[in-house]
Amino acid sequence: MRILLVGTLLAGLTGCGDPVVECGEGEVEVDGSCLRLDAGVDVGTDAPIDVPTPDTSFDACEPVDEICNGVDEDCDGDVDEMVLLTFYVDADGDGQGDPDRSCEACSADECEPGLTWVELGEDCDDDCDVCSPDLTEICDELDNDCDESTDEEVTTTYYLDTDDDDFGDDAMTVEACAVPEGYVEVGGDCAVDDPDAFPGQTAYFGLPVEGVGGFDYDCNGNEDVEVAASAATCTGSGADCPASVRFMAPHPGCGNNGTTFTCLRFMGVCNGSSATGTATARCR
Repeated sequence: MRILLVGTLLAGLTGCGDPVVECGEGEVEVDGSCLRLDAGVDVGTDAPIDVPTPDTSFDACEPVDEICNGVDEDCDGDVDEMVLLTFYVDADGDGQGDPDRSCEACSADECEPGLTWVELGEDCDDDCDVCSPDLTEICDELDNDCDESTDEEVTTTYYLDTDDDDFGDDAMTVEACAVPEGYVEVGGDCAVDDPDAFPGQTAYFGLPVEGVGGFDYDCNGNEDVEVAASAATCTGSGADCPASVRFMAPHPGCGNNGTTFTCLRFMGVCNGSSATGTATARCR
């Protein structure tokens, strides 16, 4: 049904020069009379009908600060703008989420169900529960603290031990979390091809160190003799009457043969005689 207002039907009937009629709000002047806008006619039948007056009343929006609740509090036509929270999937349960899997919502309950959502999203490996920027690096071949480095400053230095004397070559090292095969935790081997030469060696030897030469078997930088040399006086007591075997001075040198002597004593006092022999000077 098409409806025309009375004012539209009768507008052409107003003559020129007719006095101007002032109509009130919601009324229209027609042929010198004021008619209400809600009075109309049916175009098909010319029967008068009622045209409802539009209801223009509404609840006024009073702007307040926006909060996250699905309502437009600040009356700008947008809902929850700038107040949504970002949540991240935490697959490994370490409290840090995957930065590439996020959800913006007012609460984690509004995100995809069946997943664990957290507010922190800096996990570098969400399949590793010991990898998080909140953790301290440990030696396990993983990036525990998420700094894009693995086992930094927590590895141990191991030394290659080619002669199996439990001391390694200072020039051949690796950094690792556990002892690799063929390596030891202690370096300082001064002769990597001679198992008898290593720091702390207490034995003496009559042959040079293999692969190095010399007689520094204890790796202290010196050649220490097993048997000293002195004059074979064997008189009185003290230095002139040594209690142990000596080489006759001068010392023959490490690895060389020399004459030895042992002072003979009577009641603890040297009587000037000695027993002699021959021996190889051993050193370390």
